[in-house]
Amino acid sequence: MKYENFQLKMSDGKSNVIHQWTPEVEPDFAVVLSHGMAEHALRYEELASFICENNGAIIIEDHRGHGKTAEINGLPLGNPGKVNFKRCGEDIHEEILYAKQQFPGAKIVLMGHSYGSFVAQYVIENYGRELDKTILLGTAGPRPFLVGGGKILAGLIKLFFGRDHTSMLLHNITFKPYNAKFKDAKTDSDWLSSDSLSVDIFKMDKMCGFVCSTGFMYNLVALLNYIHKPRNLKKISRELPIKIMCGAEDPVGSFGKTVSRLAAIYCGMGIKDVSIKIYNGIRHELLEDKCRYDAINEIISFCKK
Repeated sequence: MKYENFQLKMSDGKSNVIHQWTPEVEPDFAVVLSHGMAEHALRYEELASFICENNGAIIIEDHRGHGKTAEINGLPLGNPGKVNFKRCGEDIHEEILYAKQQFPGAKIVLMGHSYGSFVAQYVIENYGRELDKTILLGTAGPRPFLVGGGKILAGLIKLFFGRDHTSMLLHNITFKPYNAKFKDAKTDSDWLSSDSLSVDIFKMDKMCGFVCSTGFMYNLVALLNYIHKPRNLKKISRELPIKIMCGAEDPVGSFGKTVSRLAAIYCGMGIKDVSIKIYNGIRHELLEDKCRYDAINEIISFCKK
């Protein structure tokens, strides 16, 4: 397995840091992974090692305002700069084009976790015909009233305080309810995983768990508003295989409810290959919970199929 990181210049002139793991021979498939909010690419190193062992490659950017990308652009963690809600999706699309050029014989698989899964939904709606498969982890389906209210609130805070402001009000409204069901919670991040060691490692990681800017939060709800509009959902190729995976105890997907709704929407649109796997007793981060190796095997089997 070979690991490298480098800067990739995007179409708007900015650069993102890319982390790339490749096997010793030409890969059969290449995963372009879109990570979650308030984390970074190197959290997926274990997944990368399993993918390479199975003759796959994996490419993961640090999103704008995250990891090394924030560092090279001189921005604080959580602040993506002056970009709109489409920019992260466009970045991922440009990395898909890079992957197709770098690995011409490989199947291209887009995978997104959490916030990254919403970015992935944007990508498959606009560029799905350039992909062979898609995997959505820790995702959610339509929540129009919640998203609509969030967009109004984030818009007002951005208007009065600016996009660079960090609003604890927005942060707490978004994340505090996620912990509410877990009465034995020892930290404010217990909703992420039932594995307390994984939660502790997340809490100790200085590149995780930061409060994102109002500009980021506004872009998040604007993205959610966009991806679940029927006219955008209808743009997804009926030939694109989609795998959805989540925990039954994941509050982001309303404990499986909106995730199942999303799968039903895709099936109702006539997408030919939609599968869903819900893990009992598992929370938001499948790859950091007690099902991690089952989830990794599921991912690799889907990629190789």
